[in-house]
Amino acid sequence: MCVSRNDAAKTPVLLNTGGELRLFRPDDVVKIESDGHYTILTSDDGTEEQVRKGFSEVAERFSKGFVTVKRGLMIRMDRIETIVGDEIHMYDGMVYTMSRSNKEEIIRRYTDYMESKE
Repeated sequence: MCVSRNDAAKTPVLLNTGGELRLFRPDDVVKIESDGHYTILTSDDGTEEQVRKGFSEVAERFSKGFVTVKRGLMIRMDRIETIVGDEIHMYDGMVYTMSRSNKEEIIRRYTDYMESKE
């Protein structure tokens, strides 16, 4: 079976949240953030879930539709409202500062992502 780019971005990800295995739908996750040896996933409604996996491992499983803003922080690209200078403004009002070393790559990935949705 062939999985399209859009389907791959919607495939649920199974993660250990400490006492249970839980499926996370990438469309429901807006932010992935490192927290020491754990990773915190923030959903559209603002709830946070801590998972027992390192950031790199979780980030790899959520790579479609997400972009790494700086070390230990990924956001869902379709929740970006604007990019102004070094800042990414999200629809929920959050503002993230891009690392200088990643700025061009972030803008390129975001542009490619948005153009592929048209």
